[in-house]
Amino acid sequence: MRLNVSKKTAANYKSDIKNFFAWYIFSVTNNKAGYANLSLAENLLNVISTAHITGYITNLLESATPATTINRRLSALRLFFKYAIQNQICTHDPTESISNLKKNSGRHDDHLIILSEFTEHLQSEGASSSTIRGYVADIKHLLVWVKQTT
Repeated sequence: MRLNVSKKTAANYKSDIKNFFAWYIFSVTNNKAGYANLSLAENLLNVISTAHITGYITNLLESATPATTINRRLSALRLFFKYAIQNQICTHDPTESISNLKKNSGRHDDHLIILSEFTEHLQSEGASSSTIRGYVADIKHLLVWVKQTT
């Protein structure tokens, strides 16, 4: 997969992907969630879940990272996982149900944090990825409906 992007964009994407994995490794080792058992890159990629991506977004929001930067980082991760799947390095894309943030929307950020926490709760309860995606999608639709009707 070859991207037609500028050198600066490619460098930013590389930095964004490194940023995510630095956060992920720090997060996993602090939670003692089995990091020692991960010896191959493909194993690491296959255990990254949507809940990890939403946790990363929550961390970025808590660090006051601008929505434009978060969205660029999400774009980099989407491209990375697309590449990994196409090259049979991993079997799933944890970014597929993740939407970009809306700019200048504090309420959206609050909702995203709540959705992230809810996703983590569902995962800790053993809910399947498809169940989590369904619940998160339903809640997002509800939030859109509430916004349109109020």
